[in-house]
Amino acid sequence: MKLLLRMILLIRGLLLPFWLAIYTAICCTSVLVAIFILRSRFIEYFLLRIWAKHIVWVVGLRLHVTGLDKIPPQGVLFIFNHQSLLDIPVIHSAIPRDLRFGAKIELFSIPIFGRTMRAMRVLPIPRGQREEAIRVLERSAVRIKKGESFILAPEGTRQKENQLGEFRSGPFILSIQAGCPLVPVVLRGIHDVLPKNSLLIHTCRWVTDVNVDILDPINGAEFNFPQREDFKKLARDRMLVRFLNN
Repeated sequence: MKLLLRMILLIRGLLLPFWLAIYTAICCTSVLVAIFILRSRFIEYFLLRIWAKHIVWVVGLRLHVTGLDKIPPQGVLFIFNHQSLLDIPVIHSAIPRDLRFGAKIELFSIPIFGRTMRAMRVLPIPRGQREEAIRVLERSAVRIKKGESFILAPEGTRQKENQLGEFRSGPFILSIQAGCPLVPVVLRGIHDVLPKNSLLIHTCRWVTDVNVDILDPINGAEFNFPQREDFKKLARDRMLVRFLNN
């Protein structure tokens, strides 16, 4: 019986990446229709949530979410520890807020997927282009002040090991510029399901428990640009404590 279950899990792990790619392409097309033909942001958000929740369910992730009551009602900046390609559907499933992610600018060149991200106003993050990065932050600060919410990964990339990486300053500068609350989100239990540099769903069980812990907001308005390193350290220290609290 155990051998049969392992075989089923292996087959599922091999087939899921193909299903994810096809399903995502179909959902991207539906979102483009919602934006350009139906001109409905509500349908766009609804489709995004359906996409995320279906992926979480099919992959076999059981989410344990804490701290939803800590999210301020206005536009905020969330930050999260980047563990896996599954982080985005997990966060969209866990947090009932219309969020916009930041993504490296190279992803915007992918057919359909890149066009959808632009239409959904995802932040294009240029690596190694300081002046353009500053312009992106300035435009994003204006959008947050108008009530939009964003979520960024201060580590800048997925971590190869199950650990909390070093943080970059960009998200904290954005929070200072926007004068908005910064809400740390800690993901645990997802790294080994789909690690970096792997396309195989590495799940040794049918259901995997994933923790999504939303921590107390930190008010970016209480910091200035010279204090950005203190801001960054405060956020990382709080996230590290929760990340190690298994």
